[in-house]
This record gives sequence, structure tokens and C-alpha cells, in this order.
Amino acid sequence: MTTPVNVIYCPVISPSANSTTSSPSADATIKVRMAGSEDFFEVELADIGDTYTSLVNCFADELDVKTETISKIRKLPNILIRKDRDVKRIKSGSEFEVEFTATENS
Repeated sequence: MTTPVNVIYCPVISPSANSTTSSPSADATIKVRMAGSEDFFEVELADIGDTYTSLVNCFADELDVKTETISKIRKLPNILIRKDRDVKRIKSGSEFEVEFTATENS
């Protein structure tokens, strides 16, 4: 009789044996959601670029919002993303939450 095993998924980017570049693999993804939502969108890691501005632009496109409405990007559970240096440390499988500025209509 075998004992059931709980498996925990912890994605890690590792260079492929046949890869000639240091870019992430084609299937490397991150997840992003709007603050207060339970649903995530998957985004290709290669699409986010390596600057904070490119990350904001990518998330705005994916969430179908204007870039100027994004006030905070948080790597879950509690890391605030605010600099290019933070963006360069993003790994596949990371989860992000985007907060927005208050709208004039609220």
C-alpha cells in the first residue's frame, strides 16, 4: 500500500539544454489580476519587457485599461513593484495584482 503524496507546484526558470540565448522559454508565464478579483490572466514572460514602464504597458493591455489608471503593481503576497530592477527579478509563475487610481465617477 502506498501513501498519497501532496505535490506542490513551484515553477522555476531554468536554462534549457538546447537553448542558445538567456531569454525565458516560450511557455514561461506570469499571472496578473485586478485588485479585488479572484481571476488571473496569464501573460507571457517575454512580453513584459525589462522596465517598469513596459510592465505597466503590458498589464494595461492585458487587463484592457489605460496605463495612467494603474496606481500599484504588487507581486503577491506583499511585494510592491516600483523600479526596473524589480521587473528584472520577475520569475515564471509569479502572481501579480494591479491596483487602480480612484475614478472621477466613483
